[in-house]
Amino acid sequence: MDDFYGREWVEHRHALFDAIGALVRWLSRRRK
Repeated sequence: MDDFYGREWVEHRHALFDAIGALVRWLSRRRK
């Protein structure tokens, strides 16, 4: 049970970081 939730949390965290990275790239592109 813990292992399943741990894996799911890691996947969500990766998706969150990907979204933040994309937003940062989009903002820096607009600033130039």
